[in-house]
Amino acid sequence: MKPKITTDADFDIFKTEIQRLIKQFHLNGWNIYYENKDNDNTCNASVVTDVVTRAATFRLSKKIFLYTPDEIKETALHEVCHLILADIDDLAYSRFVSKEEIIKESERTTNLIANILTELSRNS
Repeated sequence: MKPKITTDADFDIFKTEIQRLIKQFHLNGWNIYYENKDNDNTCNASVVTDVVTRAATFRLSKKIFLYTPDEIKETALHEVCHLILADIDDLAYSRFVSKEEIIKESERTTNLIANILTELSRNS
């Protein structure tokens, strides 16, 4: 299939779904930004995080292989999952990291995921 050019409506769906998920998953403390620009030709979307400044920029590519609102929402969820793992990813890429830092971040991430799953199970 050919890529489609992102419309303003596509970008609005992407942003709105990210905002909903961030609120639902209690991902507080992040400064969230959005861009609709060309990524490399292999991805529909991405998120770039800076854990020090707590900034996250979600990008939806100008050319995407997503054809329905549900596909755009699934992509938004995928990118929010990267935000959930941002701190632990940062530790993994650090040259020097202590066992205590890993344990602390692992517990924080586990608690966050447990809270999300608890909330989802209550709503189903």
